[in-house]
Order: sequence, then structure tokens, then C-alpha cells
Amino acid sequence: MTLYKGLPIILFSVLFGIIACSTNQSSKESNVQPLNLSLFVTQEYMVLGAWGGFMPNVYFTIGKKFKLGAENPTEFWAIQKESETDPGRTIWAVYANDSAYLDSSNNFLALPNEHVQDIVPPETLNKPAAGTIVHTLAENSARILTSEDVEKSIIRPLLAHDIMAKDLFVIHKRMKNVPDADQITLVLDTMFTVNNMISLRPLAQAIKAAGYSHITLKYFEGGDAVLREVRSVNEIKHALITPSDSLLPKLYSILGI
Repeated sequence: MTLYKGLPIILFSVLFGIIACSTNQSSKESNVQPLNLSLFVTQEYMVLGAWGGFMPNVYFTIGKKFKLGAENPTEFWAIQKESETDPGRTIWAVYANDSAYLDSSNNFLALPNEHVQDIVPPETLNKPAAGTIVHTLAENSARILTSEDVEKSIIRPLLAHDIMAKDLFVIHKRMKNVPDADQITLVLDTMFTVNNMISLRPLAQAIKAAGYSHITLKYFEGGDAVLREVRSVNEIKHALITPSDSLLPKLYSILGI
């Protein structure tokens, strides 16, 4: 079974000079520039940006909640696209309750559908056997699967915020020496309002779980079209809007941050 690796975090690390911030250069911490980490959520994808550049987009489609009775009736299902015009194929993954399983190489146990319109898991994606060593996105969660674990696990669409969470954990761990290590800006398309903001709560909670205790919320004018043309965080700062003082507390409350 081919495993879904998610985003090329190593390339991102090299591109933005994370090596320069390693612990063996702690004496130069005063010269380290802020990371200015941002997570953009548009109508089509999520993307992480830092130090003036972006990681690859994580495209999604909006699907119905798998877990009945939950407060949020929709989810952001990750899709695999070969190009901007590709409609994409839903990525399916093995989950333990609400947490995706990853292998010892930190890859999701996941595969995309074989065909664009498929709404069922690919036949080649199977649950791992009892005795397999896996972990979840939680800290210190490595385990050897029992027969009961395997039976309780489910195969369902991979959530886009889980891909974000995996990479945010890695970035937070590697970037402890930057002055804004615990800070992130969540930048939302203006389509997200008080009425549908609850759909982003799982993403906000994943950001907190990754170690970011200071989350700033902003809106972005221009959305997908602008981000496709402009590939620099610094160049789009003029398009960021801070919600009004009267609205911010309500939005933070909805997101649970």
C-alpha cells in the first residue's frame, strides 16, 4: 500500500532557511528573523506561508460530517490534484475515532480514489494488521495495534486540517528559536462569516494542539485568484483585514481560541 506523505516539509525547511535556526546556533538568536507563519484558508485550499513564501496548497472539497450528532455538519476533505484545473480525487485514510493513523515514517495510512467521481475508498487501501506500529497526531501516541484497535478503526476521507496539523507540529518543533515560535496568523477568505465559522473549529483546535498559543485572526480580500498570482506572504499584507473589535470576540469564541 502506497502511503500518503502529505506536504514536502523538508523542501519547505530548506527553502526558508530553517537550518540556520538550529540549536547549534543559539548564540545568534538575536539575528534570527521572525517566522511570520500564516495559514490561509480560501474557498478551494489551505496553505501555509512563512518568511515570504508558501508551501504547496492542500486542496479540499466540502463533505458531510462522518460522525453523526456533531455540532459541525460539514468537513473539509483533502483531495489530490495534478493541476489547477484537475477536479481532484478524494484522499481516504485510516482513522482511530477522530484521529488519523500515521506510520513510523510519519506518513498517513492513506490513498486517493482511483477515479475523480469515486465516493468510496480505493480497494487497495486496507486497515493495518494487528501488531503494526502506528501513531496519531497526538504527542507520544505511538502504539502497537491490537485486534480490537483494528476492528474499531475506520476508513474515511482524510481531513485537510489533519494535513495542516502534521506539518504545523514539525514546524513548531524545528522553529523553537525564532522570536515568534508560538505565534500564527489564521487568514480566512471573506466567505467565512459568523454563520459558517464553526466549520473551521477543528482547524483552530489543530493549530492549538500543534503548540501555537497565540493565534491572530484576519480576513483576506482576493481569495484564490490573488494567491495563485502572488506567491509571497509579504506582498499580500496590504490585502489583510482585521475583523472589527465588536466581531473579534465572537469569532474567537466560535473557533474555541
